[in-house]
Amino acid sequence: MSAISGGGPTGIALAANFPQRIERLVLLAAVSQPEERIHEPSYKNQMAFYGPSHEMQWALLRLISNLSPRAMARQTMAIFSTHDPDDALSRLSPEGVELIHQFYQGHSSRKGALNDAAHTVGLELVQAISVPVLIVHSREDKSVPFIHAEWSLKNISQTRLCEAGFTGHFIWADPDYGNINSQIVAFLQNTK
Repeated sequence: MSAISGGGPTGIALAANFPQRIERLVLLAAVSQPEERIHEPSYKNQMAFYGPSHEMQWALLRLISNLSPRAMARQTMAIFSTHDPDDALSRLSPEGVELIHQFYQGHSSRKGALNDAAHTVGLELVQAISVPVLIVHSREDKSVPFIHAEWSLKNISQTRLCEAGFTGHFIWADPDYGNINSQIVAFLQNTK
């Protein structure tokens, strides 16, 4: 099972409470330390983004992405990665830019994000996970800081880290995502 971003607490709860049903867990840029989450600047910014004017903001982001996919990719790197956005843009492949463009063509994640924000797990539940866990996280993730990966590594007994690169929270836009995805698949298939 994979738990992505704000879905981390849900994945953790399922793995801890139903080990007979969850053989392996991938925490992909996932929130795992929600007790501290409300104090993170990125959390406050995310909650403001999902406020009452969210639909209008999302439509504007879609428009900007349609008008200039590269400008939107740069802005996305500025929001979701601590890496220099100009350098990040220069290192993104055309496919990476297109993946970011496609992200803004989809539906907003407002409902899911607000739902995820209400989920919390404590240390006891995190430490109760008995299945193998692969943590995929970037040290440059501005949306869910790397301290969440460190928390998971420290408090879950069977963990392994797969570090993502400069694209921060947008791991799937990383030029090395093929390698990262191969590691995820091998882990879930129990071949690595």
